[in-house]
Amino acid sequence: MTISLGIVIAALKEKELLSRPFGQTVLLISALGEVVPMLGLTFYASVYSPTSKSLCCYC
Repeated sequence: MTISLGIVIAALKEKELLSRPFGQTVLLISALGEVVPMLGLTFYASVYSPTSKSLCCYC
């Protein structure tokens, strides 16, 4: 499941943690939690999709 970046930013601003190292770490993890699964799903779908051109070379 992805993390809602807007909720994380709002919570960090409310607790005044956004400018601190801990807040920056949480923000980075939540941003990666949004991007990495989408890239993984895109790559998986492009490799294993039977109806579209595949990225794999052994097909």
